[in-house]
Amino acid sequence: MAKVFKVLSACGSGIATSSHVATSIRQGMADRGVNVEVRTCGVNEMSGLIDNVKPTIIVSTTSLESVRNVGDIKVMSGVPLLTGIGKNQFFDEMEEYLKSIS
Repeated sequence: MAKVFKVLSACGSGIATSSHVATSIRQGMADRGVNVEVRTCGVNEMSGLIDNVKPTIIVSTTSLESVRNVGDIKVMSGVPLLTGIGKNQFFDEMEEYLKSIS
């Protein structure tokens, strides 16, 4: 069975923007044959979710300065998935990183 990578998609409130980004990640990684499980959240929920979910990558459209325990988890900006500018490069980077740690 192929490895499933856990991704947190974060925005300010954890509703619309993080959901849009999560949908894009699911589709983009599926198109590349990479299995991901994406959970949406608001930045105010992240500290608890990091401890419980133990994500491989955090994709955020907002600042994570208030999150205490990001540690060495890879953080990527989700803005390319909102604007479409740099979207392919985003997916290239995510795919390369996930394959490098599998």
